[in-house]
Amino acid sequence: MPFSLEGETRNILAAMQRSQQLKRVAPGTFAWKEWDISEHVFLRDLVYIVLEENGRPLSFEQIYMQVQQRRNDNISKNSVYAYLNSHPDIIAVYTKQYILLEWLENEELLLTNGIDPQELNSLNGNYQGKVILDVFISHGNYFTLYRLSEAYWQSGYIRLSRNVKAGLASRLVIVDTEGGLHLGSLQWEIISGLKRWGNNLAINELFYLEFINDRVLRCLKKEQFDNYEELPAYRLKEAEQYLNEQLELDEQTVLQNGDELDESLRGLDALLDAGLINGFVRGKDFEQVVNQGYHPQLIRHVLEERGIKVNW
Repeated sequence: MPFSLEGETRNILAAMQRSQQLKRVAPGTFAWKEWDISEHVFLRDLVYIVLEENGRPLSFEQIYMQVQQRRNDNISKNSVYAYLNSHPDIIAVYTKQYILLEWLENEELLLTNGIDPQELNSLNGNYQGKVILDVFISHGNYFTLYRLSEAYWQSGYIRLSRNVKAGLASRLVIVDTEGGLHLGSLQWEIISGLKRWGNNLAINELFYLEFINDRVLRCLKKEQFDNYEELPAYRLKEAEQYLNEQLELDEQTVLQNGDELDESLRGLDALLDAGLINGFVRGKDFEQVVNQGYHPQLIRHVLEERGIKVNW
């Protein structure tokens, strides 16, 4: 049933979002995990999943139909269209279909589905192809080689390759190229916090992400990988201690400021939850979601569609 509380009890929302007994089945709606109701999938992730699982270009109507089938709430065409056309891993092509960015290098797939790679390259020359370049094991750990695209930087996250079989936790600490520690989260194959732990990287620069254990990752520039040095044991211990301290701090923050946005819930959906409960969202929370890479017009559209006001 939809969750609705008022006044000082709003902090219960944050507790429900973190509960191990409840699952989010739609914006502002929670259910017991044992109930036979599919868990909510964020719309930005769902449009990607639909294309990935189909393995071929799809029209907008085909994507919209499959999105509707997988969600427990009513999704407007405008919302799906907005997410499709702002997604860093999806592009629209001249056949009036959508493809994954990584498919630009798969000529066989394109030709099989009636798309001429040469014409596509001439029309979409501004796209530089894949951003996940390689996944391999070295020095006993998984590594992923990325190219930092402008779209990824603006979105504030990177996608985790399914070839990484590391069993990662949902909350992570990521060591940046200069040894700094930063919190991140993993949800639906998305690793957040790129603008914090990747702040020493340049657009189009190649970099590696090392998966040291299920909670600690490390970002390496190419020259750092070429002259690889293992993360010292004391630094690994510091990283794990830092994560534990931040998780404890999160729990205290929930008790004191439960209506604050939970970044691990991916900004816009958390903002929507708060708006459905309170009838409004705070201006500073709106700006926080913009800073996470969401376009202001997209946020306004999603809120206005549900009658949610922004209090500045």
